[in-house]
Amino acid sequence: MASLLLLELISIVTHHLPWPALLWLGDATRLLLLAFGWIGAAHLWLSRGHLRLSQRPASHPNRHDPRWMLADALMLVGCVWLLPKILQTMDVYASLLMPVIDLSAGAKFAPMACGVSLLALAAALNLLIDLSDPARGRAR
Repeated sequence: MASLLLLELISIVTHHLPWPALLWLGDATRLLLLAFGWIGAAHLWLSRGHLRLSQRPASHPNRHDPRWMLADALMLVGCVWLLPKILQTMDVYASLLMPVIDLSAGAKFAPMACGVSLLALAAALNLLIDLSDPARGRAR
């Protein structure tokens, strides 16, 4: 997150200085934010956690609930369905270049493809843990 703040600060400062602004900073910031968001989503799914804004420990849902396995299965199916669509979109945009960075426009979808893959992996790992040892999976 510090890198995002630093990139935005540099972008703001260079816009107000006499030398040319670093136009690629906006694209780099967006790509980093997407990557951090998807990695965080996969981490939360794997730990069966949730976002919270306070520092107090929040009550977690009942780990003995079999709906966790259903949620993991639905997440896995959804990710397996979505990943080819994202890869097709990346392929469509591969021939285009981003306006500022000399990089394929399909790169904008790379964090999403990685994130969906990580979510599928997290859901599969949760399912394997719950199916192999239900007591251990529920005790997390």
